Amino acid sequence: MHKLPKESVDVEAIATELARYLKMSSEDAEVLSQDPTRRDKLIAELYKHPGVKPSHHASQFVQPGGNPDDYLVPANAAIARLTPPKSFEDRIMRLHIVWPASMVFHQYKIVYALLDQPNLLEKVIMRNHQIMEEWLRTDFHVRFPPPSFGASLSTPLAPSPARAPTPDRSSDTPKKLTEDQTKDFISNPHTMIGKQFVYAPPHESEDSGTWEAISYTVKKADGGGVDCEYQVLLESFKPDALPMGRDEVQDLLKYSSLLETSVKLDSIFIEHERLGDGLNARPGGNPDDYLIPANAEIARLTPPKSFEDRIMRFHIVMPAMMVFEQYKVAYALLDLPDLSTKVDKRRYEIMEEWRRTYFHVHYPPRRRGYSNTTVSPPPVLSPASTSTLDASNDSSKQLTEDQSKDFLSKPHTMIGKQFVYAPPHESEDSGTWEVISYSVTKADDGGVDHEFQVLLESFKPDALPMGKDEVEDLLKYSSLLD
Repeated sequence: MHKLPKESVDVEAIATELARYLKMSSEDAEVLSQDPTRRDKLIAELYKHPGVKPSHHASQFVQPGGNPDDYLVPANAAIARLTPPKSFEDRIMRLHIVWPASMVFHQYKIVYALLDQPNLLEKVIMRNHQIMEEWLRTDFHVRFPPPSFGASLSTPLAPSPARAPTPDRSSDTPKKLTEDQTKDFISNPHTMIGKQFVYAPPHESEDSGTWEAISYTVKKADGGGVDCEYQVLLESFKPDALPMGRDEVQDLLKYSSLLETSVKLDSIFIEHERLGDGLNARPGGNPDDYLIPANAEIARLTPPKSFEDRIMRFHIVMPAMMVFEQYKVAYALLDLPDLSTKVDKRRYEIMEEWRRTYFHVHYPPRRRGYSNTTVSPPPVLSPASTSTLDASNDSSKQLTEDQSKDFLSKPHTMIGKQFVYAPPHESEDSGTWEVISYSVTKADDGGVDHEFQVLLESFKPDALPMGKDEVEDLLKYSSLLD
């Protein structure tokens, strides 16, 4: 193990290098979250690569006592080749190299290297935290404003105890939706699900206050047209949702403002601000001073009763996990590399069993809007290897990739159209098909559920319920019947 002498420790350089990894992983995870279906399919292909490691733990890449530069030098070279990313696939590849590199750097270049210098270790952690906070407030929030950023809270930004990004207080009063924003919501109704609005008309109205569309359904009408229905939850009518048509929702939007995620969560972050300081394990201290109150807070939030509960639990669980990892595993088993390896392998076995059973039962692939992106390929994995992930298009009549993406991004535009499914392999689903209804609803956990009712030629007259991934698979080998 390489320990740094005090005089050679450059706090700024170490903190900046760790921040470099964390910035790239945060940015890539945010961009990839904007197309979860495509992301998850590419990651599934990546997992088939024989060089993909079963865990992101640092010991998977550098054995205890080994030289971390044997991993970090080629990893950084691969990261440099992928920076800036030129495609969605490049971001998949870079994230799967950057994340384990950050774990190796943190474990060997910080934790182990400064093991006997807790004061310097704390300075590095605090300086890294300052760099990341500044970056979040400026560069990251400019490129990924709060509505987008709010969806990415499921991605850990730092291995040190987490603090929530400072909510944007630039305006105390939400701004009224512009005409273009209103048109965009009406043209893409599914994008309203999961968002909250404030209705404030110039005249007195019992409908004034917060509201949200908790579901949207579009279906083929008996006369051949299209019927649309929203289920709208108005503050003054809670807990009952009201059915509304397109015109009624458009009238609501006319005098509404969007309640940003950062504003909605502001009070929660303030209420729990004490956790950032009160539950903070210090180098050389007793980790139980942090873990006992943290576990009590986690128990209080389990099971989560709301979307906000999940946000708070995540922001406590992540730093607790890192404290446990650092003090109860890395430090505790520092002189016992064989036992450390056994713990790592057993943890992997437990997680694999849990994924195969509980997780995949509760969150089947077609419903998941996220993926575990911590399984990491070796840095020698070439970005060229992703070329095999793109399906070829042999038929001129077949839908283009852009057409398929357009249908998936605006599912309601599929209603009233007929398609022909002709895959390269034999399938009972071959033949004509159409989407006769599409529904998007707010899920119990705060996410969004999509369901299509699809009428396949081979299953007529019964329509089959399908998820977004299944419809995407149909579109991949389909053509549009004029």
